[in-house]
Parts: sequence; structure tokens; C-alpha cells
Amino acid sequence: MATAIARPSTPEGRCRDDDPIFSTPTSKADLGLKLALIQQRHYANVPEPTTPTCGADVERELVAMKKQQDDFFDDYAFIMRKAGKWMDEQNGERVRPTKGSGGRVGG
Repeated sequence: MATAIARPSTPEGRCRDDDPIFSTPTSKADLGLKLALIQQRHYANVPEPTTPTCGADVERELVAMKKQQDDFFDDYAFIMRKAGKWMDEQNGERVRPTKGSGGRVGG
């Protein structure tokens, strides 16, 4: 019996598979736009700074800040890996090693 793998979700709780921001970028401009939108999404709801009154307040703020940074990094890495895979596929279609070249292009 196969176990379903949990898909990472955006901070809003939507699956990445259903979110157009996480679709595969098809150009350098598209990648730049997707990264800008991810950044905007993550930093749109930055909480107002508060004055901590105890160590627990400080820890809560640090944990919240780390989670926000981790979520942003996870989404950034996800789209960059998708872009890298797409670029590798595009390069593979444009440049194919010649037969007998031992894997060297043009050899």
C-alpha cells in the first residue's frame, strides 16, 4: 500500500500544485516575476514590531521570524529547482553530444 506524500503548501494553505506562482518558469523574465511575487507574498503581512516584556515574548518573536524566513526559503528553493530542471531540459534539447564523442559536445 502506497503512502501519499504530503505536498508543501504556501503560507495561505494552498497546495503548490494549484498555485500559478509555482508553475515552471519558461523564461528569465518569468522566473524573475515568480520570485518577486513569492517575496511579495511572504512579506506582505509583516507584523508590527512589539516591545517584548519578557524572555518568552522575545522567543515567540524569534520563532515567528525564523518560520517566515524558512517558509520564504522553501518556496524560493522550490521555484529555483523547477527553473533549473526546465533549463536543463531546454539545454538538453539544444545541445546533444555527437555519437562517439564520449559525452563531449562537438567532439
